[in-house]
Amino acid sequence: LISGGPRDPYRVMIIDPDRIMTGFYESILRDEGMQVSVIDEPFMTIESIKNYRPELILINLYQPHCSGLELTTIIRQREHLAGLSIIFLSTEADFDRQLAAINTGGDDLITVPIDPQLLITTINSRVERARTLNSINFDLLTALRELENQQNAMDQHAIINITNINGLIIYVNEKFCDISGYQRSEVLGLDYHFLRSHIHDDDMYRHIWRTLLNGEVWQGEICNRKKNGELYWVNVTMVPFMDEESRPYQFVSISSDITARIEAEQNMLKARDTAVNANQTKSDFLSKMSHELRTPLNAVMGFSQLLQSNSGEPLTDVQRQYVREIQNAGSHLLNLINEVLDLSRIESNQLTVENITIPLPMFLDECYSLVTPMAREKNISILKSYQHLAGAAVYADPVRLKQVMTNLLSNAIKYNNPAGSVLIQAQTTGNDKIIIEVMDTGEGMERSQIDILFKPFTRLPQHKHEEGVGIGLALSKRLCELMGGRIGVDSKIGTGSRFWIELDSAEISIVRDETGKPTEICKSGDRYLDTLPFTLLYIEDNLANFKLVSEILQHRSKLTLLHAETVVSGIELAVIHRPDIILMDLQLPGMDGYEGLQQLRNTGGMGKTPVIAISAFANEEKIRRALSEGFDEYITKPIDINGFLQSINTVIERKQLHIGK
Repeated sequence: LISGGPRDPYRVMIIDPDRIMTGFYESILRDEGMQVSVIDEPFMTIESIKNYRPELILINLYQPHCSGLELTTIIRQREHLAGLSIIFLSTEADFDRQLAAINTGGDDLITVPIDPQLLITTINSRVERARTLNSINFDLLTALRELENQQNAMDQHAIINITNINGLIIYVNEKFCDISGYQRSEVLGLDYHFLRSHIHDDDMYRHIWRTLLNGEVWQGEICNRKKNGELYWVNVTMVPFMDEESRPYQFVSISSDITARIEAEQNMLKARDTAVNANQTKSDFLSKMSHELRTPLNAVMGFSQLLQSNSGEPLTDVQRQYVREIQNAGSHLLNLINEVLDLSRIESNQLTVENITIPLPMFLDECYSLVTPMAREKNISILKSYQHLAGAAVYADPVRLKQVMTNLLSNAIKYNNPAGSVLIQAQTTGNDKIIIEVMDTGEGMERSQIDILFKPFTRLPQHKHEEGVGIGLALSKRLCELMGGRIGVDSKIGTGSRFWIELDSAEISIVRDETGKPTEICKSGDRYLDTLPFTLLYIEDNLANFKLVSEILQHRSKLTLLHAETVVSGIELAVIHRPDIILMDLQLPGMDGYEGLQQLRNTGGMGKTPVIAISAFANEEKIRRALSEGFDEYITKPIDINGFLQSINTVIERKQLHIGK
């Protein structure tokens, strides 16, 4: 006998009504460590198998009431018992009959009388083989279930189709059908062209096909067309399956529906375009309104300047006060227009800054001088504490920084207590920064008020009595950020407010000429207008604007002023009189100033005549465009008389220097 038993006892069932023989078989098997169940009533077989779950059955081939062959047939009819090992026990010596018995459903046949060792060997072999097969089957079933689960999970998310080497569809999953709207039977055997949306060109599809034929994976986004004509987008990965000779024979396409994402992106782009268009419309509207407001302001502020500077007929004190009120109101309206335009340009990313090195004490002195008259009028004292930073400088745009500082200082004066004070202070920090502070002795603010202070068009209740619309601080914040700095405020009720600006510090560099001495800026006075005979042509369709310029220049006895209302008539005058300088409005009937400039340049002998643009458009883009297209200077309306004369003298000086060469 074979000694020793298996680690897990074999479960063997014996079906034989002969109790003597079954006792003998049971004894042999138990000695080998096997578990044995004996059934002497064939009709109880199925129930007993269900309860005992044997790994192998020994059946007496010939027994009363139900033969072993009949019993085996009954067992094999149960699908879950089809693989159960069955060994027949028989006295049959004829080989053909033995073979016939095995062919009816048995796995083996042992003749009686039984050789115990043969019995054990046969059982061991059969059970081990069955266990191995069961283990393999279990692993296969487990793997199959996992694959099915993965397939189910993928089918819930992924669109899958497989094509052969000819590009014909041989498989699609349910998700493909759900998304495309086609039944499986409608697409099998078709090529992929029926899904084309015609959004992509043929070159893209040819590139995909070449990639797959080269054995490479293709990934990308494709727009397809559903059966009902609707479009849908997929993110697709196409993988070639290769044969043993590394040639593709199938192509698997795994896609995910990204239509919602694409539509969201398209909606975002539309929303962005709508916002951009709305911003542009707003900017155009504000620019137009600025132009329309500046045009009458040109007359209001220009003629008030003439009244104030008329030494021939001096004004009375009361009249001077009236003129001063007109100028203050005009300046306030002009500042308001400029602030609204600047804020609009910042919001539409059209405003740029040009940072340079600014010597700090000198710059703050200029700001101090600008607001001193306002402080004197309000009985507010201004204190300075930055003289100790004699060599300090900041890196910022001087025009925009002055705009911010003027706003902070004017606010500190306006919203101060009677006979209060304002302190301008500056200090360096340890991280290459400089902080400029404006501190007042006003009423102060609550935390909730500080939180909304830098929002556009926000005014605090205690400030309602002062003029303004709440743009200045919002604009100052945006300008500081554009210059690479920060702005903030600290305040408490009853203790005043401290506004601060943090900017990058910079090193001061002095520009020198070839002699090594500091270069001085040449400032032109009125010497050219007063001493040289000049002819000036002004092309302007607004008679009030021409009248203003005429009044400004009327005392220049050696200057001849010509006037034309259109470009065409202006060119005719220019050809006849050959003016030394031409002033041209940009908004003219029939032909604008830009086209008029080109017409002038193309007119014989007028190619080098200086032309100065005069316009109520004051934004940087308009100024840059005018200068880039060939205008020599750009004067904005309303006209500042001193600046106007300075611009003309500058152009005359350039012309004189050119003649001198």
